[in-house]
Amino acid sequence: YMAANGRVRGHERSDFMMKGTEDDMYGWMVLEDENRAFEYTTVDGIVSVEEVPVEKVRPAPCGHNSDTPPEGADEAHGEAGRGAEALGEVEPHEGSYAGQDLRYLQSQPGARAVLLLDIDVYFRNKRTGDAVVRYDKRHFFENWQATAAGFSMFNLNVVTDHAVYDRTPIRNRVLACFYDQEGRSHAYPNSIGSNRCGSFNYRQRTGYGLGRTTLHEVGHQFSLRHDGDVTSSGRREYSNGLSAFRYVPIMGNFWRGNSWGSQALYQWSKGEYNGATNREDDLS
Repeated sequence: YMAANGRVRGHERSDFMMKGTEDDMYGWMVLEDENRAFEYTTVDGIVSVEEVPVEKVRPAPCGHNSDTPPEGADEAHGEAGRGAEALGEVEPHEGSYAGQDLRYLQSQPGARAVLLLDIDVYFRNKRTGDAVVRYDKRHFFENWQATAAGFSMFNLNVVTDHAVYDRTPIRNRVLACFYDQEGRSHAYPNSIGSNRCGSFNYRQRTGYGLGRTTLHEVGHQFSLRHDGDVTSSGRREYSNGLSAFRYVPIMGNFWRGNSWGSQALYQWSKGEYNGATNREDDLS
């Protein structure tokens, strides 16, 4: 198995990723100055290349119906965590922040696959590379916590420990990077099993909100598409979910759930709601 990413020789503003085995390769190449992209796929052992829209292999940053969650919308989640502690049956990602060392978090030690939330990048400015002195440790812990909870049904260890990531075979690794900036986040589709990093923005008001952004963008890294819907007002790329049930799909407009506090239900979806535009099973 091999994986590589970088720039194309002779094209300063370019990007590429290749991964796979001699029998099954996948990859893409983007030439930004020419606004062209090429995708490499394998069918019956034969690798072929096809010119595709740039957006297919490197989508525009995600934009949601509400980029700014209401103040205090996540406060009830902390109470839920303390309730779990009281039951005495606490998984590593449950409970409130109690001073844990953020460099060595693991949700499922020994799991076959590993998702690294890159804490080193988290504390650096993407544009300048300067260290960021303004950060909230509880904020990042809640990000890890929400991400770990969202992937708890998979054989996936959500970590901040680079040593755990480095000793995991590359085909079983996923990488998420965080930057001290505002704006939209983005991820490269089908980039698991490579060192290609999704780019997530730190400046969000709540740690749990950042965690849900992480889930959404890593979902793209697993090749998941947006969960939209069709309503009387027209077609939406991001579904607002079902307000009567306080439900919203993770690959939809997850910010909608902030107004529902601890009653909000965020789930992977297979389009099991009226008007769904995407029927793929996120759990398959």
